[in-house]
Amino acid sequence: GGGCLVIICIEASESLVEPMCTTADLQQELVPYVLSQSLQNPAFLKLTKPERQMRVKNLTQKMLSGETGGAGEDEDGDIAPHRFWAHLRTKYGTRKGHLLQLLKLLEPSIRDKQVALLRFESEVDSPSMSLFVRASEPCSSVTAGVANAARRDFAPGSFSVRVLSEWLQDSFSGRRAPPLWSRFVLECRRAEAAGFSEVRALVVCTAAQSIDTTPDAIGLAAHAFHHESKVVPYISSVSFGPQCSERLAAMSELCAWTGGHSFNVNDPSSLQPAAEGLSSHLFSCQTQAKDFHERRLYYGQKQALGTCYLPLPRLVQSDATAAVPMSPSVSAKTRSVADLLRSGLGNKFDGTVPSESM
Repeated sequence: GGGCLVIICIEASESLVEPMCTTADLQQELVPYVLSQSLQNPAFLKLTKPERQMRVKNLTQKMLSGETGGAGEDEDGDIAPHRFWAHLRTKYGTRKGHLLQLLKLLEPSIRDKQVALLRFESEVDSPSMSLFVRASEPCSSVTAGVANAARRDFAPGSFSVRVLSEWLQDSFSGRRAPPLWSRFVLECRRAEAAGFSEVRALVVCTAAQSIDTTPDAIGLAAHAFHHESKVVPYISSVSFGPQCSERLAAMSELCAWTGGHSFNVNDPSSLQPAAEGLSSHLFSCQTQAKDFHERRLYYGQKQALGTCYLPLPRLVQSDATAAVPMSPSVSAKTRSVADLLRSGLGNKFDGTVPSESM
């Protein structure tokens, strides 16, 4: 076979349209904004000092309660919360805005390729019944329609960030998209059946606590790619906003394991370097399979040394890697307690362990 398929996976979380400001930024913006807006209200200026202080306190609480405080000013002329949150979006930007800027920078590198878009949505911290239903095989025309609506194809020469933006906007008015990994593996199997020789994929993470990006989920995804698809994709990732170190480390390892790179974008100044890195490596026609294979070999050497964060399956193994002897300390990391006990001092051990009651 031949040809390259590009898969772009976008996490359509609620964080996608939230302002990218920290708690400290929010606290710094809140009171000055409320004061500046209140001073423009003639009714506020007629209040006594204690009444003004109470009004400012009530308004700050109202701003923090969310954006559902009304579409405009209320009957007392108070500030509508949505105006404050719109101010934060304008000043700090949103993950969606940064995502579209990144893809606009990447558009020249992607436009001439066959592109498949996957929109995914997981849960925060723990699985829910909704997640299990969305992750299962469609058993009706309704659930099949939801899965189809969360996927879009672009023929070579037709990729458009404008169309992608409209497609993302539709995600907030319809049913929730399925989670990522099972669909991603299925997409790779489809690519294999369609005759594509390689898959280059970009995973865009927008939620800080999605269970799709936990180390356990990423480890299982790697095993699924390895065992269920002959075409293991070259994956790079971009995470928007603050992420915990464990999740960043796990996603970075998955990308390195497949031969890709990972990036974290916290502000607009990081967009250009990330786009340049992706354009020159993941989406460049100059990057050949041997270049990805070289990165996979490097990760395989780390696996042989036992310095990896995740226990991922071995994708490639060079002669040099196979010849690297394992030190006792490294060997201990990869062997079970029962193995160690059986080999220690020549004692026999049948695998029995003391009960908790003892």
